[in-house]
Amino acid sequence: MKIIIISFLLLLMIGCQGNKGTNDFDFEKDTPQWLKAEIDSISLNSYYQVIKVYRYTWKGDFVYHFEIPISSCVFCDLYDQNGSKLTFNDDKLFEDFLENKHDKVLIWQRK
Repeated sequence: MKIIIISFLLLLMIGCQGNKGTNDFDFEKDTPQWLKAEIDSISLNSYYQVIKVYRYTWKGDFVYHFEIPISSCVFCDLYDQNGSKLTFNDDKLFEDFLENKHDKVLIWQRK
């Protein structure tokens, strides 16, 4: 019985450590200044009544996605770590993004 309890506790500890990347996000520390300024601007604009900002990892860098449900375009508002808008000029690059983006973290949402 002790072995089962110890095994369960070890599995529980390992499982908690596996989620460390998404739970340790600190908005003030981990959000670039350009993105903080953009979020401040968005929060004042009534057009953005429902919006979420996500961060993904893709090709070893952070990519920021502004998800605007009323927009007719999905993944149109993507930005790199420096705040430059990403555009996909070919379908293969866009498919690569869709298939290989990971570590989705919700940065901010309109309340």
